[in-house]
Amino acid sequence: MLAPEVANAKREQMLRDGYALIENILPGGFLEELRVETERLIAAHEEAPEHRFQGQHIKVAAADNALIKKLLTWEPAYAALAAMGFGDFRPDRDRPAEVIILTKEPGGPPLYWHQDWMWWNDPLSMSPWPEFMSLSYYLTDTAVSNGCLKVIPGSHLRRFPIHDQLVPAHEQGARFVHDDGPDYVQRCA
Repeated sequence: MLAPEVANAKREQMLRDGYALIENILPGGFLEELRVETERLIAAHEEAPEHRFQGQHIKVAAADNALIKKLLTWEPAYAALAAMGFGDFRPDRDRPAEVIILTKEPGGPPLYWHQDWMWWNDPLSMSPWPEFMSLSYYLTDTAVSNGCLKVIPGSHLRRFPIHDQLVPAHEQGARFVHDDGPDYVQRCA
């Protein structure tokens, strides 16, 4: 359980920067189960060539995998959100509950810059309150040497000049980015 002062600080960070790191949500035994299961799923998956910049991108439905269902209903995660004042965020009830397992092969191309919010012209985008959240679980410690997520703090609140240079991340344009194109990638640094 997050202490109130920690929860408030994480909430302020989420509202200001668009992300917050909350450690120790998954206990060691559950984390190890997830590592084993995701490695099994990754080993059985063959990624399409057009996804070379995304790496392994495996969707797994809760209805098809008991361990994924356990993760998607993990109460300590929802308790942390509630402590931060985000208790009304739950999986989309209109879509099947699923996770996306993302991993990159060593030496593979880095992920291109992209955005997960594309509705900048909608009045909803003016809200200071998050309209969309995702929970990401890192199953191993990460650093620049083995992978990282680079975020532009505050880019969830307003458009940045880079937004105008990006191809749509979740449409066909992003799947066929040219290796030398200006919209290609930024390496983590």
